[in-house]
Amino acid sequence: MSYEILEGNGKITGINGNTLQNSTGYPVALGNFSFFYIPESLGSHQISFIVTDNYGQEVGPVIIDLETKQNDFTVNSTQSQANTGDVVDLNFNITELGIGGDTYIMYFSTGSSNGAFEFQGTTYAAGESFTVPTGSFQGKYTGISESNHNIEFKVRSSSEVEKTADVNIQFNKYEEFFDLTVSHPSVDIFQDRQFPFSFVTNATAGHDTEVTYEMTFSFSGANAGFITYNGQVYREGETIPLPYGSERLDFTPLTEESFTIDFGVENSTGISQTASESVTVLKKPKVAAKGEKHNISCGGFNGCDYQVLIYTCFNTNCSEAYNGATLQQVEIRIYNRFDNRWDVRLFNYNDAQGQGVERYFELEVEPSEDKLRYLDQRYEVRVLDTNGQWSEKTTGNIIRV
Repeated sequence: MSYEILEGNGKITGINGNTLQNSTGYPVALGNFSFFYIPESLGSHQISFIVTDNYGQEVGPVIIDLETKQNDFTVNSTQSQANTGDVVDLNFNITELGIGGDTYIMYFSTGSSNGAFEFQGTTYAAGESFTVPTGSFQGKYTGISESNHNIEFKVRSSSEVEKTADVNIQFNKYEEFFDLTVSHPSVDIFQDRQFPFSFVTNATAGHDTEVTYEMTFSFSGANAGFITYNGQVYREGETIPLPYGSERLDFTPLTEESFTIDFGVENSTGISQTASESVTVLKKPKVAAKGEKHNISCGGFNGCDYQVLIYTCFNTNCSEAYNGATLQQVEIRIYNRFDNRWDVRLFNYNDAQGQGVERYFELEVEPSEDKLRYLDQRYEVRVLDTNGQWSEKTTGNIIRV
């Protein structure tokens, strides 16, 4: 038997897989026998077969017409540009031409770009194959890398017909630019007392709800305090989650000195802004005190009287208020040796006696030292300024002079 391909391209093989050459005779047995035709081009194929017996008598030709299965495959994108991480819808269509009934698998490649494809709820990486239907269907592509994604899709039918279609999508890195405003209210600020900072982030071209913000703070100098937010304490350099929009965070100063606090806010797209705020802390007043027992009105038949004084200003030191405040009150706590208890005495600072730098408060006067309740006793003194701040305490003992 010999054959000749009249139309189309292909080859004929025997059962053992050997290729039979065109127009070359091959022995065949009487009865039924089989060969395989493998088309190498799409469309119509026509093959002529002739059988010759031992006497040179030809039978044929027998002409066989074949038609390979064919299809059209298309893809288009709903967007030509998107941001990295965005999902882009793709529309596909497989149209079978002529004889139908094949099944199809599809896979994709992205070259040097990085992306993922979702079909019917399952996400596939480049090179992974999956079954797709004929007709129209949809998928979703997510670009991960910042680049021009040339996405090539290939479908292969169960008849081994492979078709290719591609789309181009430019994926850009999304950057959310924003303005930052930081402020604190015009209130008196004291050491160890919370006050609020207000933060406003405003995306100039609109806010993507998937973009997150975070903040850090530092000082232009030594550590000056900490922030409390949602019940958690954050210190210098620690990252604070900051909701987009307007938010309040409480700051607690740990110093009496005024300071500058530097804020840095960055969002998940890598865009950052900074702001600085100067904070004036109202310094606590300073107390200076000494306690003395004096002999007074000495002479005559009755001898001396004795007095116990607490000085809050004297030639080597003086109590003082700051930031434009004045001293308002003095609290003296002193041990009563007769009643075995601490007595507390409160005075207006302007009611002090004395001249020049000497300012004192008289606690008691007795005609005999033995009657003095506070003789040689321990005392504690603090002062209050018109800003409402008490000083730290100073302590000592009543000294006989």
